[in-house]
Amino acid sequence: MKERAPRSSWSAAEVAILKHLMYLSVPYAVDCQRATFMLTGRSADEIKKRCAGIRDLERRKRKKEEVAREACARAHDLGGELHPAVVWVPTTCEDIEPIWVL
Repeated sequence: MKERAPRSSWSAAEVAILKHLMYLSVPYAVDCQRATFMLTGRSADEIKKRCAGIRDLERRKRKKEEVAREACARAHDLGGELHPAVVWVPTTCEDIEPIWVL
């Protein structure tokens, strides 16, 4: 089996710069060659791999939040029924005050 390469350690500042570059180049990919000038000591391949990792992590987070929201909505769905303690009372014209538009 092929041995894995050692993990590269990225500082929080480098990751923040990379996230900002990804945000600025949303419809396109980050120009890794030009990004090497901002992230000294990093190759274009390292930057490309880290961008892919950050993008995949964000996608997984969004997917996880979406699944949790759907599960919460299913758990709280009352099926169109009111709570037993709520009593429906039809409104009358006296209940509604006139609306003054200035």
